[in-house]
Amino acid sequence: MATAAQIAANQRNALKSTGPRSEKGKQMSSVNARRHGLYGALPAKDVLAAYETITGRQAPDLSTISNAAMRLAIAEAQLARVKESEHNLLARGDDDLRQTWYFDMIKDVLVQEIEDYGRLSMKTNIEAAELEIRGAKVFRNSTKQAYRSLLRAIRQAENAQAAALDEWLGEA
Repeated sequence: MATAAQIAANQRNALKSTGPRSEKGKQMSSVNARRHGLYGALPAKDVLAAYETITGRQAPDLSTISNAAMRLAIAEAQLARVKESEHNLLARGDDDLRQTWYFDMIKDVLVQEIEDYGRLSMKTNIEAAELEIRGAKVFRNSTKQAYRSLLRAIRQAENAQAAALDEWLGEA
């Protein structure tokens, strides 16, 4: 638990971190979450199409769908959106993205080795470090960040889908 002095210090520091002050800065920060379009509102037609795919029934509008089914349909539509974005991003022929994807697969293999054996061998550690150095030299940060944001959106959509599916199955 924080002491009174720590709370006061935190409050003083918070006053210093108020975000952008200029109109241009405020304008730029206001679109941060919408930069790539992955988190914007989904069109009702996409949610209704996902609902029809899930249940095999058509709904005339969103108001006729139960809460659990609605959450699942939204999660399915969001997952379809981010998967389509991933496909489009990789299909545009950007070699940097393809290589970043390759290095992400290598990291997955390293994580699997740790899970299987409890550690990485010295040889594997050295190889992983060499790959990181090569990757840092080859890839532009903006390209890597775009793909990493996309992967984060995919994980979030998959988690939302799993939670919504559990809720929907419990309701049915």
